[in-house]
Amino acid sequence: TRENVRLRCYRTPRLSLHLPPITSTTSTTMSGIRSPMIFSFGSGEADGDKGMRDLLGGKGANLHEMTRAPLSLPVPPGFTITTEVCTVYAATHHFPAGFDRVLDAAIARLEKDAGKRFGGGVGGGGGGGGV
Repeated sequence: TRENVRLRCYRTPRLSLHLPPITSTTSTTMSGIRSPMIFSFGSGEADGDKGMRDLLGGKGANLHEMTRAPLSLPVPPGFTITTEVCTVYAATHHFPAGFDRVLDAAIARLEKDAGKRFGGGVGGGGGGGGV
């Protein structure tokens, strides 16, 4: 395992990201991104929490925390793309390998949690209503 990872975005050299050590419960894709690349929240559940600020950003971490019990505030469902993915995209202008599949799954979960489908139209046209 690695003790610490430090990434720098070439467009903003002052930006650095300190990540926790990679353990056996996290995997690394071909592009060096730790899995998962997206964390979902909604329906009283959240994949992340306030302690994941470096990975989810301040707003993302707080949305996850507000969704979790005991707060369980009425936060609409959503997902957060990790800062690791954003850093890779900023440096290469490409998303990491496999990101499209992860994004499709996050959108499907969001549609399920919201009870609506993207592109479904206003007023339920296309089944279930649009988002």
